Amino acid sequence: MPRIPEELVQLNPEFFSEKSFDFECNRILNCIPFVGAGMSVDFGLPTWVGVIKELAKQQGNWDIVSLLDENEDQEDFNIEEAASKVYRNPFVFADYAKSRFNINITDDQIDNSSVKILPKLFQNSAIITTNYDNVLSQVYARNNQHRQVINYTEFKNVKAAMFNNGEYIIKLHGSFGLGGRCIFTKEQYDEVYNDERFKRELDRVLGTRQLFFLGCSLIHERFLETWKNFANENEDFYHYAILSAKKDEEEQRRYEEQMRQYHIYPIWYPAERHEYVGYILERIGIQTGRLTLNYPPVPHNHSFMERTDENTTNQILARIYGDRNKNTVSINEESFHSRFVYITGLGGIGKTTLMRQLYHKIKKEMDEAIPDDSHIVYMEFKDDWITTLKTRDIHIKDN
Repeated sequence: MPRIPEELVQLNPEFFSEKSFDFECNRILNCIPFVGAGMSVDFGLPTWVGVIKELAKQQGNWDIVSLLDENEDQEDFNIEEAASKVYRNPFVFADYAKSRFNINITDDQIDNSSVKILPKLFQNSAIITTNYDNVLSQVYARNNQHRQVINYTEFKNVKAAMFNNGEYIIKLHGSFGLGGRCIFTKEQYDEVYNDERFKRELDRVLGTRQLFFLGCSLIHERFLETWKNFANENEDFYHYAILSAKKDEEEQRRYEEQMRQYHIYPIWYPAERHEYVGYILERIGIQTGRLTLNYPPVPHNHSFMERTDENTTNQILARIYGDRNKNTVSINEESFHSRFVYITGLGGIGKTTLMRQLYHKIKKEMDEAIPDDSHIVYMEFKDDWITTLKTRDIHIKDN
């Protein structure tokens, strides 16, 4: 079993245990992937809520934007009604959607996304998606796996694809590249989800196949309402989902309870740490033998190397700590003066954990040691300090 970061183990002690990890990973590979908009964010594409916000901003409807900002994660908030309010002219909407979703993605974008792992894990499986875009088709095609796309209106084809678990991409809510038929507003949801033929095929999807949800929050999903009856009738039948945990303990408790009602086995990652989705998929692939990762070559026989370009240790220290002659140097400078190192290696081996521990150790020492009347020059990091270090986007500020 590969080594797993402690914060993931704490959130999922049963899944990542020595006894069950291999079993669960192999069971996941027998599921049908159910892909939501969160898996397309890496390509600059918006989520369903993001589309509503974009349209509301174009129309100057700031009340809708505010409502979404305040209530997006609330279970009782009706996002479908918000979508109806920004859906004014179907032709204008279709033009917007085609320009926004019918895009060509680059190899670099694929390489930096979690979606690139799916063709290796699910080579001979159907895929269900609520996404309007064509990301899955392009990613699979790049891996020489060309998938036929089936729209939700093609009931006979959907039935055949699910019966045979054929290599198709099933667009549950439509696509702007398939005749413009899609589900977006509350009225459209009502029309389609009340259609007996659609309900019959949805029953077949939700009630007879194990699913693996990716990029879905599973909070505002109409198909889950249909699912409740099947979940109650099939107590031993459960599904998987990789989900972002909530920061609030009470919200997290309700979230977990909701997943139990739908018989969904959640694999949690820390709140908003979406990079863990790709990491978890990699671990599943490695454990089952579907994925092998090679370390990239490094210029030395170890993972630590000192800078030799214009950003040498002394130059960086001078910018960060100031001029000795002007008495603006931090008293902790000497602890940094010996080396400035890069930590390199494969994703998931603990580079970020090391940086995080070092950051908190340094911060604690500085907070305890610096006199109140000292004049200090320090680094101010934008947003997440680790991302800042990785991109070298460091801002120097006089305190």
